[in-house]
Amino acid sequence: MPIPKSGRRQAMNKRNLLVILLVASLGMNLLLIGGIGWRMADRRDYAQALVPPNTGWILRDLSEERRTELGDAAREGFESVRPARAEMFRAQRRVNQLIDDEEFNREALAEAFAQLRRTSMDYQTLSHEQTIEILEQLTPEERQAATEFVRRGGPPRAGRDGPRGRNLRPRNSEPASARNAVARDLHEHTEVLASDEFEGRAPATRGGQLTIDYLTEQFAAVGAGPGNGDSYTQQVDVVEITATTDPVLQFSGSFDASPAYKTEMVIGSRRHDSPIVVDDSEVVFVGYGINAPERGWNDYADVDAAGKTVIVLVNDPGYATRDPELFNGNAMTWYGRWIYKFEEAARQGAAGILIVHETGPAGYGWDVVDNSWSGPQITLAAENGNSHLAPIEGWLTLETANALFAAAGMDYEELKAQAAVPGFSAVPLGDIRASMSVETAVRGSSSQNVIAAIPGSTRPDESIIYTAHWDHLGMVADMEGDNIWNGAVDNATGTGALLALAELHLEQPAPPERTVVFLAVTAEESGLLGSQWYVENPVYPIETTVANINMDALNTWGRVRDIVVIGHGSSELEDYLADAVVSQDRTIVPEPTPERGFYYRSDHFNFARAGVPSLYAEGGTDSRENGNDWGMEQSEDYVANRYHAPGDEYDPDWDLTGAAEDVLLYFEIGNRLANETNWPEWYEGNEFKETRDASAAARN
Repeated sequence: MPIPKSGRRQAMNKRNLLVILLVASLGMNLLLIGGIGWRMADRRDYAQALVPPNTGWILRDLSEERRTELGDAAREGFESVRPARAEMFRAQRRVNQLIDDEEFNREALAEAFAQLRRTSMDYQTLSHEQTIEILEQLTPEERQAATEFVRRGGPPRAGRDGPRGRNLRPRNSEPASARNAVARDLHEHTEVLASDEFEGRAPATRGGQLTIDYLTEQFAAVGAGPGNGDSYTQQVDVVEITATTDPVLQFSGSFDASPAYKTEMVIGSRRHDSPIVVDDSEVVFVGYGINAPERGWNDYADVDAAGKTVIVLVNDPGYATRDPELFNGNAMTWYGRWIYKFEEAARQGAAGILIVHETGPAGYGWDVVDNSWSGPQITLAAENGNSHLAPIEGWLTLETANALFAAAGMDYEELKAQAAVPGFSAVPLGDIRASMSVETAVRGSSSQNVIAAIPGSTRPDESIIYTAHWDHLGMVADMEGDNIWNGAVDNATGTGALLALAELHLEQPAPPERTVVFLAVTAEESGLLGSQWYVENPVYPIETTVANINMDALNTWGRVRDIVVIGHGSSELEDYLADAVVSQDRTIVPEPTPERGFYYRSDHFNFARAGVPSLYAEGGTDSRENGNDWGMEQSEDYVANRYHAPGDEYDPDWDLTGAAEDVLLYFEIGNRLANETNWPEWYEGNEFKETRDASAAARN
């Protein structure tokens, strides 16, 4: 369980006192070195106080030719320093953990501080050696300008040398240097967040708390203030439900079989009581399990599902027929998502719901279902103990479904085709019955959204919110081999992008007119829970939230000619993106696989449902260096072999320059929105426009 609020406050007070003592003890040494004394006055976070000058800024006033000449040396120097910096931050996190421990361990803390001193000095030494190497290659005139920089300890900041570096060339003024700087930031943050030390970043775990600590420290280090009053976090109350034994599904009647857990089926319960038992329930095939009055479609029209186990197809009829007049044709609608199907089955009173998995219409393989559903399940806390949900929810493999239907004397493929035709009626599977049991341990706990913000100078109540989920799937203690789901691409990359965006916005010559918010949400992998909690309990009014820009799984294969908009054709934010891509000579393309329903699978969706225009885009596949076929291979290889698997690990050989270009696009859009008075709208006909229009008075 996390430390209670009062305990966290006391721990933070202790930490602040120790931090002050540590920084003071290092102060004279740092001032003698001449690198960074100014930071001690400007930063509460001691890790930032230990950061030496950035050689990129030393070179800022040189000609483009000279910067190019010296750039390789600077990059090599940065790479040589990176391991020492990582060790320093690792030592810093160890100190933080010990300070937050309810049981104070003096000896361990003393050793942790000693390790922090050692790693800090190692980092300083290497960094200043790098600075000397660069200075040695400069002419006397060039050194004179650089000397002023080194004396000051870094680029000017608000309150010291003008507001946020006014009159200095910001980092993003040169496309190549800006791209490379952001790529380095992404490498650094992703490597830390996806390390085994963070144990897969599951909410309400040690690894989750390490992630929260890292993000709050990094936001503070770059100068982004707390976004929830005086706090960087928003508590999200959750319940963790863990199966204590393998769940059991037993069919009887014409199909006397017990499908194997994990390989042939997965079932569970999000209810808070245990055990959950469904005994001898009638089994009924209800097609796609959709009730959509506005589309004239109701798969439950001719059946009373109360107390029954319903078998449901994944996706929606539009995917099956490719008919653009049926739902959204090939593009998945909300009705095609598994979470909708579970909710609708519960509304119909079903005792159990089993979705038939097929890789094509689902958009992912059975391994994703297995990995996502066989571990601990996290839901938002509910006063009713989630009694409104169906008692049992789960999935069947296609092979199991075929055998089930065949035993009932029916052909699965024929019934699937019939289910895509308007007017379909539910079909009972003869005398087949289902009995299911799930025994769970239920533990109430909490996780945190992390919120940082740059307050608006003239319209602080209007906000632009960047989002990325910090969580992943954690680890399995009793699993052989690699038991950590590191989630490097998904979504350490997007979380690192939030930190990079905060730094980009803070480097601007003046603060934004509207508030810019950086929201790292928890429990996305459990069903977008952190963003759902935020939208239901907003810190910044939803009605005056200008836009949401979401980042989830960035491109790791370099620069590309295209950028893919998930849910293309939704809002005027795509017009802003169209303006931004011109500077990068890139093209906007719709998502190639709308049938996979990616639009409903990331955190922007909760903002969209609340009416906030939202943009969810990602780097495309048309590689500038290797072409589109190669880029497609990289994307498909990730989905097939590493997505939601232990193999999603950080690789130092990744080319993150393409991801960096995406981040710079999001920065350009967010910065433009933050300094204008316009309100982007949903396009006509969009399903969320009516919700947004209902709150128009708040924006007039």
